[in-house]
Amino acid sequence: MRPACLCGCVTLARMRVAVLSDVHGNVRALEAVLADMGAVDLVVANGDLLAFGPRPAETLAALRRLPNVLYVSGNNDRYLVERRWEAEPSDGWEAEAFANLHWTAGAIGPQGLDFVATWPFGQHLGLGGGALVVHASPLADNIGMFPWTPDAQLGHMLREVNEPLVICGHTHLVMDRQPDGHRVMSDGSAGFPFDRDVRPSYIIVDDATGRVQVEVRRVSYDATAALRDLARRSVPFAQVIAFQIRHAALMPKHETDYARQDLVRFAE
Repeated sequence: MRPACLCGCVTLARMRVAVLSDVHGNVRALEAVLADMGAVDLVVANGDLLAFGPRPAETLAALRRLPNVLYVSGNNDRYLVERRWEAEPSDGWEAEAFANLHWTAGAIGPQGLDFVATWPFGQHLGLGGGALVVHASPLADNIGMFPWTPDAQLGHMLREVNEPLVICGHTHLVMDRQPDGHRVMSDGSAGFPFDRDVRPSYIIVDDATGRVQVEVRRVSYDATAALRDLARRSVPFAQVIAFQIRHAALMPKHETDYARQDLVRFAE
């Protein structure tokens, strides 16, 4: 949910900024993204960085090693802080998701949870006329802006945003739209996209020439190693995550079959 204040503003003059989101503990994908982006002045880690994938602690460590990084809290980051696994699940699907959140919290430890609790709802960047980075939308960390969201609805979601550029994640889908005088871009997912393209995606914002240029980039990585990590670490929710990594698609809730172990098999 959205707090009363988004966060402070970061003034950037002619800088190269990378925005990535939805790593979901897939450090193999994150490492490929970080290698691809090269020299940047700032990385904005735009939420849902740790839960569900096999290596949340390593993902957090890789991000914290970066010389200049800002964080945004995603809905799953908030669920970790809220200890959502202590709630009563509504069904077996949610029970497995809660088990994964609990496992993730144990992997990053109390100090990791304390650090996640400091992440703000959004980041204001002083690039060009200004840019707002939020995980899902300016309304809430779990209300997404999708490629198919009607322009009128997007305009309503952006009605209190002054910045001309808004960058979001959450949907795991790349998007570039211009409703109601704004440019709205989604960085997709740096862990596992949902657009049938298995390559992680992220955004580079560059105003080094004095004119803001935004580029969506995609990179290849060793998805087999990520699947191997899932299998070897006995990660809760592994069948669902393996399907999503392998197929770059969201597994439909009612088609999930927890008994099918072939969903986590990988090529040796």
